[in-house]
Amino acid sequence: MIKRRVRLFNTLALLAGNVSAAIRYNGDDITKILLQEGQLLKLDFIKNAVSCVEKGETLEKSWQKSVDGIPIFCGITKEDRALIKQFGSKLGTTDVYGQTDHCEYFKELFHSRASKLAQECINKSKVYRCLGFFSGVAISLAVI
Repeated sequence: MIKRRVRLFNTLALLAGNVSAAIRYNGDDITKILLQEGQLLKLDFIKNAVSCVEKGETLEKSWQKSVDGIPIFCGITKEDRALIKQFGSKLGTTDVYGQTDHCEYFKELFHSRASKLAQECINKSKVYRCLGFFSGVAISLAVI
């Protein structure tokens, strides 16, 4: 589960960086940028958000609904969902500089979250290895 979250946040950090660069250099519509990057990075919830925007919803509302629709098996927590929702809440609402600053800020947040989760994964794997070893020793002593 933690590895999936690490992968998701690394992908989201890449998404934020790519969106920032596309806004700065292409100047395309934010929904077009998100759709291209979502397809490239295989983030299905972005495709859902863009399709809701095309039906007339605001980007913020459709982003919120799409993030809520991320499957539970991805292992993301309420805090993770809130962070992803915050990223989408300001997209397309400010000028180019505001957008790029917003994306760069969240790129760092996503990268930081991925690093913390990776460290947590390492620590937990050590605990589980020790737990398995000592469980085996306890069972062998109980048999003897």
